[in-house]
Amino acid sequence: MELKIIGGCIIVVCGFLFGNYYAGRLKKRCAMLQSFISAVVRLQNTIAFTAAPVQELYEELAQEDDDAGQFFARLCASKWLQKVPEKAWNKTLLECTALLKEDKEILRQMGQMLGGSDCDSQINQLALCRTQLEQQLDSARSVASSNMKLARGLGVFGGIFVVLVLL
Repeated sequence: MELKIIGGCIIVVCGFLFGNYYAGRLKKRCAMLQSFISAVVRLQNTIAFTAAPVQELYEELAQEDDDAGQFFARLCASKWLQKVPEKAWNKTLLECTALLKEDKEILRQMGQMLGGSDCDSQINQLALCRTQLEQQLDSARSVASSNMKLARGLGVFGGIFVVLVLL
């Protein structure tokens, strides 16, 4: 009987941890989108005032301690960056597991555009990208605020349900 109680507690805790993991992913998506919006603003300002090459922009952004900084650090470390920058960008973008397909598509388009045209066109494209990312962030925040408690609750109640079915 004691083993059943201990096993049931373990199952409920695992359900809670799974719900907490999902809630953490929702929160992580919001943080990543906010980080990328900040990176886009820094890119706009740097391009507007210095017209630096794209490789220098990536290296500068890689120095940051946020999620976008980690993305650009992995991008700079990619062996494909010098040969095929678009491939390096897309491979690095695949590693951002907290982002949704729509978020990645916006960032993929941004990666294709960087370094491919004059400064004014890049600034305009970055402004568009920023607007799209801000819309995604608003959507992510509303989803996170409504679904984080739900995910945790479903994890716990799912664990309790499994325990009841097994008993």
